[in-house]
Amino acid sequence: MKKKLRVLVCLGGYNPEIAGGAIQQENIINNLKNKINFNVISFSKLFDDRVSLSIKKVYRIKKYNNILILKSIFKLIVYFFAIRNSFDVLHLRGGAKRILILIIMGILLKKKIIYTPTRYLEDDLNTLRINNKFMYYLLLKVDLIHCISPIFFKSKNKFITKKFNYKYIPNLVDTNKFKKEDKVENKIPKIICVGFFSKIKNQLLLYKAWLNILQIKNCHLIFVGKKNFDYYLSKKDIYKNIFNDAKNRNILNKLKFIDHDRDMKKHYNHSDIFVLPSTTEGMPNSLLEAMSCSLPCVVTKLKFITTPIIINEKNGYLFTRNNKKDLENCLIKLIKSKKLRKKMGKTAKKYVENNFSFKKNYFKYEKMYHDIYAIDK
Repeated sequence: MKKKLRVLVCLGGYNPEIAGGAIQQENIINNLKNKINFNVISFSKLFDDRVSLSIKKVYRIKKYNNILILKSIFKLIVYFFAIRNSFDVLHLRGGAKRILILIIMGILLKKKIIYTPTRYLEDDLNTLRINNKFMYYLLLKVDLIHCISPIFFKSKNKFITKKFNYKYIPNLVDTNKFKKEDKVENKIPKIICVGFFSKIKNQLLLYKAWLNILQIKNCHLIFVGKKNFDYYLSKKDIYKNIFNDAKNRNILNKLKFIDHDRDMKKHYNHSDIFVLPSTTEGMPNSLLEAMSCSLPCVVTKLKFITTPIIINEKNGYLFTRNNKKDLENCLIKLIKSKKLRKKMGKTAKKYVENNFSFKKNYFKYEKMYHDIYAIDK
């Protein structure tokens, strides 16, 4: 019997935590677990260190503050060497600083290494080349750069097509899970926005646009995302400012805040329009999920990030980054026309099924792992 390929994945969080990269990797593992043996290292913010190899094959490293981080690093090194003969390929997703030690150990042990940047202007290679030259030097030695969006090998990152071995496989969505369900039509249209409160997710822009829209057409706004997230990009003050302003205006009955929920399909199906006002992204999972649920989407125009997903005025609307008036105009068109919402949502669903569904594309990840292992073998 042919031995299964063994892959060790390292990422920021993992089930039951909720994060885009974690959900992506969870889906990959679930689809390929009969063909590939996976272990996971999770730099979790919610769990203490634990080894559960015999059950979930997940090892969690809690991030410590101050000098105690040395304890975390020591445990990581010990664990890595303990299982060095239990994996063939090391797959590192985002979080460049935390994976530096793993890259060094992977190189020393001559493991095949895949690096997946996950957020443009944060852990893409051009940003690292400018801000973290040592990290960039180490990445020159990895075997493959896995790009989840064209932005990671185009624009300022186009140099990787000449200097690196790279492969483009986008984030995918489970279209069997995320689908439109029969429901009672909302008498008042509901707009949904998903993401932890931060400047990059740009909820404040949407809130200000919504306030102006209320003067023209009644509609409700739903924010789904953590209000106080232990992450350096998270900004709790943004939530507080929105809440307090809505309270002062006496419109809290039109506004809803929901902590991130694993049953996101329910929230998409209770909404009428999805908005992604982000100033930057990697490959937005929430957008794919919303489109898969047949929601019309209004999305910031981010070249090589959202432009490969949204065909303007066909399967959604693209608006100029940070342009409140442009956002308002797109939303008003959808709020005023149920027919347009239905038509655009149907087109969005079809586009995702054809281009970003796990069912049709998960084999690409299997091939990526096997191809990289086969090099020089």
